[in-house]
Amino acid sequence: MRALPSDEFLIYADAGTAFVASPESLFPLCRERNGLLMFQVHGYKNVTYVKRDCFVLMDCDMPHYWQAEQVNAAFLVLQRTPTALAFIAEWIAWADSHELITDAPNRFGEPNLPDFLAHRHDQSILSLLAEKHRIPRSPDPSQWGEPHRHQSDGKFVPYPTIFRHHRQRTLFLRERLRIWLGARRHALFGEKKKTSVS
Repeated sequence: MRALPSDEFLIYADAGTAFVASPESLFPLCRERNGLLMFQVHGYKNVTYVKRDCFVLMDCDMPHYWQAEQVNAAFLVLQRTPTALAFIAEWIAWADSHELITDAPNRFGEPNLPDFLAHRHDQSILSLLAEKHRIPRSPDPSQWGEPHRHQSDGKFVPYPTIFRHHRQRTLFLRERLRIWLGARRHALFGEKKKTSVS
């Protein structure tokens, strides 16, 4: 990122992300946000997706961190600014901690909060850092954020659906299930197997 020219943008997109529209409409917003454009995971709170050690070690074990919405680590838009470079360096430093980046059991004296379901690793760390540094979050630019982009804080959100976000493992398992069901159907009823995803 340090080698990136200051007038260019870097888009991080997970392996489970496909572009469905040009991301250019995100660039002015990234510029306004000092080179750090992050997106909410609507309705998913840290209390449910951050293990307790992450809260404790990052000095974020307080109700306002618990109740904050997660930041989507599947896609980020960045520009080389001192703020963005410092933030990403801090994120990487925290992610180097085995206790924070893995599902290892809590070791620092506090159990997970009652609503906890699963730790989201780099996304959990990113979410706490964004809250700690009061980084503004924008509505999700994937298909999952469509209901939230029509209006945000009383303003029209100036971008369409840009990413299609899916989990490859889920698609792979669905395809395997179709193949298996097709084989069973063929064995039981003599029907032709259907192996393609519709």
